[in-house]
Amino acid sequence: MTDTNLRGCPEATHLFSGRVLGANTLSVQGDRAGYACLPRERLADIRDYAAVEVAVSGPGGRVDPRRCPDFDKGLRRLFDHADGLGLYVSQDDLVLVEDHLRALALEGIPLVERAPDDLPGLDDAEILALLRGIDDAVFAGQWGSGAAEVSAVGKLVSAAEGRSLDISEMVHLGYASTPAP
Repeated sequence: MTDTNLRGCPEATHLFSGRVLGANTLSVQGDRAGYACLPRERLADIRDYAAVEVAVSGPGGRVDPRRCPDFDKGLRRLFDHADGLGLYVSQDDLVLVEDHLRALALEGIPLVERAPDDLPGLDDAEILALLRGIDDAVFAGQWGSGAAEVSAVGKLVSAAEGRSLDISEMVHLGYASTPAP
């Protein structure tokens, strides 16, 4: 890592500026309030944290790396928060993420999310993690605006459970929130 964008920037929205790596951006944050980091205090240098909060953006804005087929499958485990944030990411893992994003930049690959059923090679546990991560976004809105997503999630949940589920069973099992009327 270079010193560029590692020092605190009090005038910015975030304490630390994002690192632009080709078409993608890596945001690494730490502070005493609001970020999943260790220690939970304001430090002048991001390298002084044992663990940090990490977000990744592609050309269209922030992405959930678990939904990006070009994001390293082994590193997806670091982004297990519901909205694709990496919480308490160690400095060693941060280096791996940054190296991966740098490699994507060299190949000119922008990160773009895909629907869960478009992701190749996911096992059942990864599919279930994705489903639990996207349920609020899909089911908190009106049925009409999210009908395609509801259908896709329903198919994936049913396949993962090995049987057909209706929305009430999906809510009961924790895969979905009750949709708005």
